Amino acid sequence: MARGKTKVIGGKIEEQLDLLIEMQNVVSDVHPIYTSHYPVTIVEDGLFHIYDVPEDHSRYQFIKSEPCPFPIPEGVRAAFPLSCYDNKVSAIVTGEFFDNKEGYVTVLHEFVHCAQILDCEFELKRQLGIAQEYARKNDHMWEINHSFPYTRPEFTALFTSYLDFLERNEYVRVLNIRRQFEEIMGKHDIEYLLWQEWKEGLARFLENKIHNLVGNNENHYGSSMPYNRISFYESGSRYISLIESIHPGAIKDINELFSKMKRDVFQDFT
Repeated sequence: MARGKTKVIGGKIEEQLDLLIEMQNVVSDVHPIYTSHYPVTIVEDGLFHIYDVPEDHSRYQFIKSEPCPFPIPEGVRAAFPLSCYDNKVSAIVTGEFFDNKEGYVTVLHEFVHCAQILDCEFELKRQLGIAQEYARKNDHMWEINHSFPYTRPEFTALFTSYLDFLERNEYVRVLNIRRQFEEIMGKHDIEYLLWQEWKEGLARFLENKIHNLVGNNENHYGSSMPYNRISFYESGSRYISLIESIHPGAIKDINELFSKMKRDVFQDFT
């Protein structure tokens, strides 16, 4: 049953969501994703407090509160469809993300995932054996929990060179290393790297463009050893930046961007 409005962050959430709209309007030229607005759900005391924007894009309005359908950790930042809100895709965050400019950019990062889900994510997953295998196991947490061989010496050495060539914008060497991943890893592990580089790399790339626009420091967490899942956010961001420098505008079609990134890592993909 729906409940009353959230008390989160001193009851100022509507004003802070107004600031979110203002920031999104300022950065709308960064990518077509930001010409649309997406629901924002604030998690507090075991409740989803759902806000959405009407068609006139005027300001966020409180929709309703509903019990969280499963435990939500503190500091959550996510995006997924809400069964309690007609399966609309929403950014899901806790209130502290509205305490500073960096937090607002985090919400805009999650909007990228909203757009990916709405545009092509489920279709693209059907191209990946790893996603199909985990779906058969009814494992919906594989994007976080997949056991990737981050510490394998061959991978660590190759990935370190990969990051270095990406930073130096050496496209031919980058492409060569992407093809070498096939020689040292199984297909599902390569698909996992590809998926994280497209999904989170794009969000990190756009996040950093926004950080630059609003005067924040860029986010490059994950760029040093020991490598982990977040390292693919960084490598994906750098690779997408390289693609955009060679083919301006290539990132606008996020479906085609995935196909480009897939062709560059799987030699037999057409």
